[in-house]
Amino acid sequence: MAIGKFDEYVSKRDEKNIVHLLKIFFLLGETNEGIRRFSTYLCSYISNKCEILITTYKSSSKSSEFASANLITEILEFVADTLKNNSMYVETYCGPGNIFGLVSSVHCVVDQYVKCVIERFYNYHHLDELCSVLKKLNSNSLNSKRHDSSAQSINRDKILDSNELGTDRVLIIEPIIVETLQIITCSELYLRFIQRRISADIKQCNLAENDFKKKSTEISKFFENSHLVRQVQDLLNKYLNLEQYYLYVTMIKALSSDEVDSSSNTWCFIDDVFFITKKSLVRSLSSGNVDTICAMVNHSCSMLIDLMVNDFLGNVIRTGFPSGWVQDAYSYVQNSVAVAGSLSSSSSIANVSTVSSFNMIGPNALTRYHFLVTLNSIEASQKDLLSLVNHFENELNLLYQNQEINSQKLNMCITELKVSISDQLQALLDSAFEYLSTSVIQSQVKTLLNVFKSLKYDLIEEDLDVFAANDRWIESCIAHIEDFLKPFRSVLSTDNNDRFVLILINEILHQLDQFIQRKSFNRFGAIQLEKEYRNLFAYLTSISYSSLRDYFTRSLQICRLLNLDRIEEVHYYWNSSNWRLTAHEVRSILSLRRDFAVNEIRALKLQ
Repeated sequence: MAIGKFDEYVSKRDEKNIVHLLKIFFLLGETNEGIRRFSTYLCSYISNKCEILITTYKSSSKSSEFASANLITEILEFVADTLKNNSMYVETYCGPGNIFGLVSSVHCVVDQYVKCVIERFYNYHHLDELCSVLKKLNSNSLNSKRHDSSAQSINRDKILDSNELGTDRVLIIEPIIVETLQIITCSELYLRFIQRRISADIKQCNLAENDFKKKSTEISKFFENSHLVRQVQDLLNKYLNLEQYYLYVTMIKALSSDEVDSSSNTWCFIDDVFFITKKSLVRSLSSGNVDTICAMVNHSCSMLIDLMVNDFLGNVIRTGFPSGWVQDAYSYVQNSVAVAGSLSSSSSIANVSTVSSFNMIGPNALTRYHFLVTLNSIEASQKDLLSLVNHFENELNLLYQNQEINSQKLNMCITELKVSISDQLQALLDSAFEYLSTSVIQSQVKTLLNVFKSLKYDLIEEDLDVFAANDRWIESCIAHIEDFLKPFRSVLSTDNNDRFVLILINEILHQLDQFIQRKSFNRFGAIQLEKEYRNLFAYLTSISYSSLRDYFTRSLQICRLLNLDRIEEVHYYWNSSNWRLTAHEVRSILSLRRDFAVNEIRALKLQ
């Protein structure tokens, strides 16, 4: 009789009496039969609703954006609400341990209808064929990077071909990516919902350990065999192919721009590349799948290093800063600008060439400008990288704050991205400045100090008065340095310009120290040298944002030794904490004073 009544109430959709009969089945000791029939009723109820939704969307999907995602969302939300509202009857009247039976029956219906919608989604976008093509393209792009070791840069003409890139295809792909993620997201939410309901119900049964493991294994196998779970995994794989291709093509498209941001003297594509990368990475979070997110992080890292750092920025740096830049860079060169006045027989006259402000002329001017712009762009990339990593880490912490294992795995990936790209950028920046140092700065400093090589420091007291009124070389030296720095200062960022200045200062002091070792001094010559050093120190301090005291410490200590009245005074300075010179260097410098006895210098006890 109960069975007959139940079927009658099902045909009438009489929910109140259906629930009442579920309780009757439990009281009659036919709990399993009651749950089976109640599940059948819910499956029928859900099927009817799904048929209505699918029929509606079939007539409107062509004009509706994200039709498949919206349809699946509606189906799964309806099923979740139905289970939520009806599972409490099973829990109340049949006790714990019965939710899995109810959910497993309903889920089979869900599998059927969701599979139908996803297949339609695949067919509508030709997704299988599309992903097969993109997978080959992604694979070919990576393989070409691995095997073409002789090519230091991208074949620009080839990659900028829209047919080769499929740029138009990317515009079509992006909506598919978004819709795919929507389907994945709503499916994952539904699966997590039913898994939580089942898990909570099983825990209330207080099963023995072996029984609990057995039941858990049964549930796990059920979900492993679920069409929805498999389809979600397939969608994740397809999403990954789509997203990787999207990132590759849009990054190449951004890198094809040769525009320079005049306000910062950086390549305009730098911000674009990091914006695109951020967009793809943040979008990958919507997948809710740790392995997929890690795959996108690793892919983004490879693309940034291969395409932006090595192929574009690296290629510009490898091209170098062409020689002959002085002749091309300056509009005129004033040669033989002599410091007027004649000195006594113990002194000399200095001449230093001065040059005008930098003008971007000459056949290699654009190459030099691009080299300096690339330095700024590397620095901008370092800042954009930190911003990207910080934003992504904040997003990860919000999503996975209660999932320690997943959080650690993701943080390891993002840390690897940060360290790998940061190291590559820093190495590129260092190599660029090393190139400027060896190819530009060293030769210029050598020219700058040519006059200093011929200066004599065996002076008389009257020479000091003459030099006070008419400096021998330092003013011309400063003017030459200022003109030399103008073209770089007008292009380089503040930090890069300061680093350039510090390299210049270091080279000036290095070459000056070498020249000093070849000279001889008396007391008045030592006074003049120290005055020149201090004037140079004052000027260089004014053009640098860094403290130069450490740079000049060694040179000023050399001046201090040369200015001693007696050799024994060395002991006043020798044990000071910031003393830089070794015992051998001290003796060598003191020997430059012609009025210091060699025997006394050798007799110095420096420990």
